[in-house]
Amino acid sequence: MNISFGDNSFWLGLVAGAALIYAFREKPVLLAPAGETKIASAYMRNGFANLLMTPERRKQYSMCYESFVKERESLKQPTQSPASDAKAPHTTAEPNPTTQLELPATERTEGSLTYVFQLKENGELIEYDLANDELKDIRLTKCIQNAFKNLRFLPPPLGINRYIAYEMSFKKDETLRKEIEEKKTSSPLTLVPTPSGVESFEEKPSH
Repeated sequence: MNISFGDNSFWLGLVAGAALIYAFREKPVLLAPAGETKIASAYMRNGFANLLMTPERRKQYSMCYESFVKERESLKQPTQSPASDAKAPHTTAEPNPTTQLELPATERTEGSLTYVFQLKENGELIEYDLANDELKDIRLTKCIQNAFKNLRFLPPPLGINRYIAYEMSFKKDETLRKEIEEKKTSSPLTLVPTPSGVESFEEKPSH
């Protein structure tokens, strides 16, 4: 069959057919951001967090925190002499705050620091910023940041946001032990299939 470029009916049919196909084609599927993929999660764990929290750096962070707690708690000690305490009228003690965040920032001994790290394509650290500081202590933050020297991460996979936020939580040993005990005594959750096939959770009664 010979096709003549002057045959307008052929080209009109071709355009109409293409328009019809386009009208009934499936909508494009938008890909999830790279930061939500398993590759990004694996990098955050193995290529980033494991290097930020090496045993040597963990030890330095702990030393910084211990020094900070000692200093904060020493400021809470009463300054009055026993003689003046004896003369002072008895007053009803105010209720203690239930959480550390209810305390003024300058009185907290537990909290978190959130840093945002900017990385190069090869994993080299460009800079970092303290995005959130619940403890408000310059000495502590400077001590923590001293451990960031010579910090280098693995090269991030293509498509991953190279601005990475990381929260460092600081808690005293007694708080951690209490949380562990609470988890042990809490009722475990069991997976229960529903008739519709949708999975739901319910508490397993403790004996």
